[in-house]
Amino acid sequence: MPGNGFTLSAPTTASYNGKDYAFVRGTNNGIYMNSFNGTTWSGWSQVPGNGSTPSALGAATYKNTLYLYVRGTDNHIYANILNGSTWSGWSPVPGNGSTYDTPGAVLYGSNLDLFVRGTNNSIYMNTFNGTIWSGWSPVPGNQSTLSGPTAAINGSNLDLFVRGTNNGIYVSTFNGTMWSAWSQVPGNWSTFLAPTATLHTFNISNILYLFVTGTDDKLYANTFNGASWSGWSPVPGNGSTPDAPGVSALATNLYLFVRGTNDRIYVNILH
Repeated sequence: MPGNGFTLSAPTTASYNGKDYAFVRGTNNGIYMNSFNGTTWSGWSQVPGNGSTPSALGAATYKNTLYLYVRGTDNHIYANILNGSTWSGWSPVPGNGSTYDTPGAVLYGSNLDLFVRGTNNSIYMNTFNGTIWSGWSPVPGNQSTLSGPTAAINGSNLDLFVRGTNNGIYVSTFNGTMWSAWSQVPGNWSTFLAPTATLHTFNISNILYLFVTGTDDKLYANTFNGASWSGWSPVPGNGSTPDAPGVSALATNLYLFVRGTNDRIYVNILH
């Protein structure tokens, strides 16, 4: 990936104002970004606010604003908000939550939902309605995880994916009213790291892409077309990573980012 950046954690991405933003934890635990306008990358620069984190980041766009979330060095959860060209600076997410891992954020309906692995390995969520936060509450189903959760929109539903304590990959779906029971994603796959997912428009159809780093450090994908899962298959390119991948969709392209085995940052693009 252009810019000669290095990271010790998984990259995360979000699309905002016609650009694809990639965020990483630097080797000094600082927080850095690189943006792509469809033609060129801006180069790496530190996110304003002088924040530090021991983990990867979470990001989502909500009401024409980009929200960036981190686990602080005190294990509390902090946000930095980009509105146009101005960052707000780091501030605690209301609710006094704590995590040992990466936060996961997604826009669902008119709300922004933030998910974390709690310090007891349970899964918690906090919802922002544009004015106030709901406060942290457990996601129903009593599921535990050893990595950060990830969420993606799937039609009118929200799908929440986690790595289970047996290293299987599990999903629970929120239909706007209630959560489904947790179930293993078809394909009987295992991972030692967090999954990542996004919805991608391909040939006018909406396809949910779910990515994981396999136990062999290779990248694998499983897609859902609204009716069935494709099953797990290797991501072309023979890439390897010691961390979880990051993914985002911009226009008709899908961008998959990883931390390479040399700690450089790599991208694979599905056109």
